[in-house]
Amino acid sequence: MITVLIAAFNEERAVGAVVAGVPGEIAGQRTTIVVIDDGSTDATAAVARHHGAEVIEQATNQGKGAAMRCGRSRALALGSDLVVAIDADGQHDPACVPDLVAPVVAGTHDMVVGSRYLADSSRGDTPHNRYLVRNLTSRYLGGALDMELTDPYSGLRAYNRRVLNEMHVVGSGYQNELELLFEAAIHGWRVCEIPIPRLYPPNSSKMGFHGGKLIGRARVLTGYATTILTKRHELRVVRSRPNRNHVQDAP
Repeated sequence: MITVLIAAFNEERAVGAVVAGVPGEIAGQRTTIVVIDDGSTDATAAVARHHGAEVIEQATNQGKGAAMRCGRSRALALGSDLVVAIDADGQHDPACVPDLVAPVVAGTHDMVVGSRYLADSSRGDTPHNRYLVRNLTSRYLGGALDMELTDPYSGLRAYNRRVLNEMHVVGSGYQNELELLFEAAIHGWRVCEIPIPRLYPPNSSKMGFHGGKLIGRARVLTGYATTILTKRHELRVVRSRPNRNHVQDAP
């Protein structure tokens, strides 16, 4: 079974289309859609249910990372063999999910990341601050993790049961995706990217919900920096051990 996890916060306008766009069956496997409503104050939960999703409602807004941990616990309880993570705000086209899961289903990779920059690395309509952070992070990770990644913050991902069982992700905010890449290097998961469209719907960013855009961005960047420092130390400890595993490059 494939479980599709959607962390959502005040996404009543977009979440319905995302849920409805996920195929009911992929590669011969039934899909179960679980929306984790992260303390929304609008009709996100009702809209998601109306479109057929199972909804887990959190009483307060805890952050994307916390919501995804809740969703992954549900995927484990359901006995899922494959998990897909997709954002609720319309930044990812659910029609890409079959292509995303194909390398995992084939057994060639443990985790697949949907990249908005694999086919075209130019900035395009990406906000300047996001593009700059993406460039700096990609360059750093290329050397630190021995991975060639073009979109380290993409929320569109697919991974198998091994990843679900082994991951140790503790951040409550947007550092969720970054932590998973360090975990891939730590555990030796086979990772690749596939190209996906670059979509930036208006008013899709929630970084400024607590304290405004400036403070919100500062909190996100602080979370990224803390994650890099913490996970870099964990990775160094693992690499210092004999017979360590290596991440296998995508073909």
